[in-house]
Amino acid sequence: MIKMNLTITFVTAFLMIVVFPCSAIELDLSEIGFPVEKVDMHGFFSQGYAKSTKNDVIVGSENGTWNLREFGVNFAGYLTNDIMLAAQIMGYNIGGQGGDEIALHYGLADWQIEDFIGIRAGRYRVPTGLYNETRDVDMLRTSVFLPQTIYPEYFRDYFSACDGVTLYGNVNLNELGYMYYQAGTGNVVAKENSSGDVSYNAQYFRVTKMEADNPKSYNLQLLWETPLDGLRAGYTWRRIDAELVLHNFYSSDNDITFDTYNESQDNRANHVYSLEYVIDKLTLMYEFNLQRKDSIDQSRGWYIGTNYEFNEKFSAGFYYTEYDVMEGNKNRAETDAHVYSFFGRYNLTDSWLIKAQLDFNDGNGTSQWPAKLNVDHGGDSIMISFKTTWAF
Repeated sequence: MIKMNLTITFVTAFLMIVVFPCSAIELDLSEIGFPVEKVDMHGFFSQGYAKSTKNDVIVGSENGTWNLREFGVNFAGYLTNDIMLAAQIMGYNIGGQGGDEIALHYGLADWQIEDFIGIRAGRYRVPTGLYNETRDVDMLRTSVFLPQTIYPEYFRDYFSACDGVTLYGNVNLNELGYMYYQAGTGNVVAKENSSGDVSYNAQYFRVTKMEADNPKSYNLQLLWETPLDGLRAGYTWRRIDAELVLHNFYSSDNDITFDTYNESQDNRANHVYSLEYVIDKLTLMYEFNLQRKDSIDQSRGWYIGTNYEFNEKFSAGFYYTEYDVMEGNKNRAETDAHVYSFFGRYNLTDSWLIKAQLDFNDGNGTSQWPAKLNVDHGGDSIMISFKTTWAF
């Protein structure tokens, strides 16, 4: 089965590279009566490999895993001069999570009324920090993985999209620069299948079925483009209200058993503070995340990083990140984590790249739940990962 999946993966990648050109494809849909005549189509495919010592960091990495890939196609076109329609379908596989199942990533109508006010309705990307909205665009970053303290893979779907409406705009502050804002609400998107992040994680707590009564999401982002060229600061707030019902729930050590278990996730909020400073070819980054529930601190994480573009082909960077679960919320020492990450990227062409990352993990708090629950050596591990991405 593994060999077959790998064969399909690489054959698909080869066909995409050979068949599709390296630039966007423009579709003319006027002949079929579609209201948007000209539609731009882009696509991407990435395949990676990860190997870790002592413990899984992503599921399967201790023995080496090829379950590290993303693929998708997106479309965008203007209904009028002010109204754009856009959508993306994609699939991913991170240690088995995602399962290569294709889903609607976003699909929305975007009406920019003025520079200072616009509205998006449909399935939209939820802003978190500086990079959550573009986290699936591998061509835009040097690292294989973003810092997991702010952009965790184990709840990738749950924190990435929302079905609802959001307002946005860019306000001119004159001598003080510009302020970009987004404010939205709707229902949380969590794939209801065997490999979506919520159900995928739940199976490792021996949950046979999970229900959520239309979990609500509320989000706000403020991004300040300061008068100092290259410096921007941001604040993101997101609150989720949900009542989870777990059926046939057993704890990881089988000490607790419930036929039905209710868990309130109401008033759980993330506060993310961000700084980015671009000085010519050097980028400096800092982000801090505090998670609170009912005004009680649950966890906190932060990272500091840098990236340098040596030339058009090669760039490299580093980040150090920490994740801490509050004392009253701890149930195992491995919930904390301290990670040193070194990474580099080489552009083979304008549309094809390769990259590598070396992580030194002290603790397992940012790992996927299956790995987090089954650790030795305090969760310490070294992981190396490789990835190649092609896009048009």
